[in-house]
Amino acid sequence: MKENPKLDKQIKNKKKRGNPNWEKGKSGNPNGRPPKNFAVSERIRDYLYSEDKFSRESITNLDSIINMAGERAKRGDHYSRQFLMEWGFGKIPDKLITYDADSKDELIIE
Repeated sequence: MKENPKLDKQIKNKKKRGNPNWEKGKSGNPNGRPPKNFAVSERIRDYLYSEDKFSRESITNLDSIINMAGERAKRGDHYSRQFLMEWGFGKIPDKLITYDADSKDELIIE
């Protein structure tokens, strides 16, 4: 069989895959994922229920935000009205499905 010097050189120079510092069969993260120091939703709730430092009255930041949205809604701000209505009464569904009791037909209102 004829030897191919190019092929021999390629085999010699071929790099091994993976990190050479890792041992085969051993986890790279033995302690697992570190615990989260904070949850964003929890921090937001803490902020909303904390006292508003800039208010003359003793109210929470959440009350302050709701009051501000209420004042803007009274002045005609559509987004503030939508915010208050959706958070107060729930989002209006895009599609309403009702049933006619007499004919048992399905009526879809979009």
